[in-house]
Amino acid sequence: MGLHCRKNPTYAAIAVRIYDESGFLLASICEPFGIQTNNYAEYYALVRCLEEAHQLNITDLRVVTDSELVVRQWNGEYECRSDNLRELLMYARELAQTMNVTIEYASSTQEERLRLTNQMAQEAAKHVQRFGDRYTQGVDDDTAD
Repeated sequence: MGLHCRKNPTYAAIAVRIYDESGFLLASICEPFGIQTNNYAEYYALVRCLEEAHQLNITDLRVVTDSELVVRQWNGEYECRSDNLRELLMYARELAQTMNVTIEYASSTQEERLRLTNQMAQEAAKHVQRFGDRYTQGVDDDTAD
């Protein structure tokens, strides 16, 4: 799961890649979505990952992300104080009810697949920055860094 926000908030995009146990790529999603904060983009990437896994009838899912916020809030270590992020977190938990989901932190500099996914999101964010208004949605997050 990858995301990229060039500033915060700014033009954002997410990328999600789902592999099976043998490393075969099952799905690849790359979506620019307008002006947003990195925290919102992180949660939106998680939701899109879970939605796609649900469509693929995946029952066991290991999510690897470089977002400590998502990992810690998912595991209950941090409280989710943002109403907008809480809505996405609740929706993600709802989607995960039919699966065994674990979410793990990994540095994108150490995890090759995560690095590739982040590069996809960076290119999509550059695209939305270049073509702007067609993708702009407005900021949905009250947790700007």
